[in-house]
Amino acid sequence: MRVVPLLAYLVLSSMAFAAAPPRPTLLDLAKTKFAPRELTHAEEKVFISTELGEPASALTGDDKQDDPANAANWPDARAVHAECLAWLCTDREASRRVTFRGIQIYGMRIDGKLDLEFAQAPFPFWTWKCAFTNEIVLRHAHFPALYLQFTHVKSIDADGAKIDGNMFLRDHFKAAGEVRLLGATIGGNLECNGAQLTNPKGMALNADGAKINGSVFLRNGFSSQGEVNLLGATIGGNLECNHGAQLINPNPNGRALNADGVKINSYVFLRDGFKAQGEVNLLGAIIGRNLECDGAQLSNPDGKALNADGAKINGSAFLRNGFSSQGEVNFLGATIGLNLDCEAAQLSNPKGMALNADGAKINGGLYLRRGFKAIGEVDLIRAAIGGDLDCDGAELFNPDGYVLNADRSTIDGGVYLRSHFKADGGVGFFATQVKSQLNCYNTLPAEHTWFELRSAKIGTFRDEEKSWPGEGKLFLDGFTYDRISEDSPLTAQSRIEWLHRQPHHKFLPQPYEQLASVLRNMGHEREARRVMIQKNQDHANFTKRFSQEWWWYNVFGWLIGYGYAPSRAFFISLGMILLGWGLFRLGFIKNLILPADENGYEKDESGKFVRKDGERTISDDYPKFNALIFSLESFTPLLKLDQSSNWAPNAKCGAALHFWRVHLTTGSLLRVYLWFHILAGWVLTSLWVGALTGLVKT
Repeated sequence: MRVVPLLAYLVLSSMAFAAAPPRPTLLDLAKTKFAPRELTHAEEKVFISTELGEPASALTGDDKQDDPANAANWPDARAVHAECLAWLCTDREASRRVTFRGIQIYGMRIDGKLDLEFAQAPFPFWTWKCAFTNEIVLRHAHFPALYLQFTHVKSIDADGAKIDGNMFLRDHFKAAGEVRLLGATIGGNLECNGAQLTNPKGMALNADGAKINGSVFLRNGFSSQGEVNLLGATIGGNLECNHGAQLINPNPNGRALNADGVKINSYVFLRDGFKAQGEVNLLGAIIGRNLECDGAQLSNPDGKALNADGAKINGSAFLRNGFSSQGEVNFLGATIGLNLDCEAAQLSNPKGMALNADGAKINGGLYLRRGFKAIGEVDLIRAAIGGDLDCDGAELFNPDGYVLNADRSTIDGGVYLRSHFKADGGVGFFATQVKSQLNCYNTLPAEHTWFELRSAKIGTFRDEEKSWPGEGKLFLDGFTYDRISEDSPLTAQSRIEWLHRQPHHKFLPQPYEQLASVLRNMGHEREARRVMIQKNQDHANFTKRFSQEWWWYNVFGWLIGYGYAPSRAFFISLGMILLGWGLFRLGFIKNLILPADENGYEKDESGKFVRKDGERTISDDYPKFNALIFSLESFTPLLKLDQSSNWAPNAKCGAALHFWRVHLTTGSLLRVYLWFHILAGWVLTSLWVGALTGLVKT
């Protein structure tokens, strides 16, 4: 009883299957859909091969004939109407017949506008050596993958599209208009290797706000005419524009690459033959690893060649090994996690800044060395550099302004201007702090070179005489340093010559005092004193004639070396004493010096003076005259040896002298000299005693 119903069911089922018509193929569905138009040979291949999961190919095997550039000459048999592909991707019944391998088309021409707006295709779309004669619209479409290789298109509008895997526009892909990926999401890579995008009056590639989980490859001969726009995009891997990529924006002040605000989790490669005509803009970009521009050639003479204003680069920025720019390279306010390395780079912006790192924060070193050349200003104002500023062998040219301006910057390492460093223009370190050393050894200043070191503060200063700029081109006021390198000039004579390279219109004491302090701390006490003496001598040139300062700096201070050479006044005093000795001895012989008291003369019993040859006779009991003791006592204040109190020049004695209307005697002249002798003694003795005790010093 149980077997009978089962047998009946099987019999009825077999009869039903036998009566059902065969399932229509994808080609059958297409013929019905597009009737009464007959399908082209290429279209039939597409429907048949797609259902089988195989490529639909119309290739002839002749590379010249199969080049999409010749698609206009292809016969209609190689043409596919765009509506056929749109139907495959949007019709539910047709889409079910497409295998997981998707749509694969080789060597065909697609005529008409391919409109796949909001299409939700569960399979990839792949073309090879095809040509689209009209626009491709993929707005808000959804594909697992999109491969347009060696394919020529008019333009692509894929705003808001979602590609789960990779999007390939590569291998000689060409677009004659804008490729728009505005706000698109790509789960894998965006690969444009070898592509050629042309839209000279607008954007060649527009991925504004796109999210690309993989990398963006614009390399291996990639070229664009028009702007490549990645503004605000997010890239999970690398941005690679290397291996001969060329980005050209012929519009004045146009951008070749606009990555303003882009976020790139890994590397940015603009190297290995990369060329850009127009601005490369990385303003505010966030780069997870390095920015590598080795060997790149950037040209935007009237603007910014590379603009990384406010960028954050977690690794290093490399602009080395033949990197060249026409226009400004801008890292203003940028943050670089490691080094900014411009070794052997060539930067040219004669009318402005060649390199602008104003306010940049570089945690490692800044290397402008070994073949680095810049025409225009290198601006490091307010920069913070965690390592060295190394300019060894660099050549900088900006005769009308600064070649290197590091005003108010902070450098944790050293500054090296060595190995034939050349500067034709100003080198500025105003208020700069260098924790290690400023090394100007083997520097070659040019005619227009000046050094601005005012208010700078460094550890060790190293230089040599041939590194000094010309007279009037060294600015040192407020420059402080802990020591001078032992292999730098340390003699007072050479260092004074260094100080005299400053402008002469104003006297500045601080550079002298700083130099003397450092020499003193290094154990060169004698050289320090000579520097301080020279300081005062130079100060004398800036005093008002016959003012209080003038008398000190030009007369009294000079006598004791301004407190640093008291022996000068001592030896002058000794000379004055010896001179007085001779004059007073001669005066005594000539009877010009006589006893100061009448008791010094002999008297007879009547109380009259005893005379001999008409002259009064000096008493034998009176203290004897000693010219040397008389000179010493008269010269030295407070010294009492009973000579000046007993003897004095007599103004009435001696030969008469006539100077115009003035009538003098030799005795009166000797008395005048005595007054001068006494005054000089007070002055000189006070000066050298005060200098010895440290009470008198400037």
